[in-house]
Amino acid sequence: IAPNGEIVVAGSSGGAMFVERLTSALAPDSGFGSGGVAAAFAGRSGVANGVAVGSGGGVVAAGSEGGVTGVAQFSAAGTLQWTQSGFGGNAALNAVAIQPDGKVVVVGAQNAGRFINGLIARLTSGGALDSAFAGGHGAFTYSFPNSGYTSLNAVALQNNGQIVAAGVAETPDAIIVRINSDGSLDSS
Repeated sequence: IAPNGEIVVAGSSGGAMFVERLTSALAPDSGFGSGGVAAAFAGRSGVANGVAVGSGGGVVAAGSEGGVTGVAQFSAAGTLQWTQSGFGGNAALNAVAIQPDGKVVVVGAQNAGRFINGLIARLTSGGALDSAFAGGHGAFTYSFPNSGYTSLNAVALQNNGQIVAAGVAETPDAIIVRINSDGSLDSS
């Protein structure tokens, strides 16, 4: 829900990642995209699992396209500004948050052969992997100790720049992990 009461939802329709913005009265917002709907990754099995609204009203959707990560940013008017896909290999994104500086943080799960690892990545406001994050890689993988399955499904940003992600692991069932603003694990 945007600060002005508009509601933004995202998902998949016709093989594309879509975002729809509704007024606070639940009517399609004609000032966004085409009839309230904007799309990305058309014809590439795009799906959005998470959506976030930035301070200026822009929208970022995260999920997958064609079996790999997919992120799309739309302007406040619903114009597609950029897309980024394929980082993290065979992975899907589950949640997204937008930092005050416009950088985009996404979390999800990465198929690493026999194991599934949690994935945290940060993109610049222009959609490139952030070279100042995770030792220059832009993405950080996390595997809960002694667990072959870790999936990060929610993300929140702390005022000090740290990133908190929550999800599930093979053992225990629920996990919370905190990452420093530079993309390193906060072991405290």
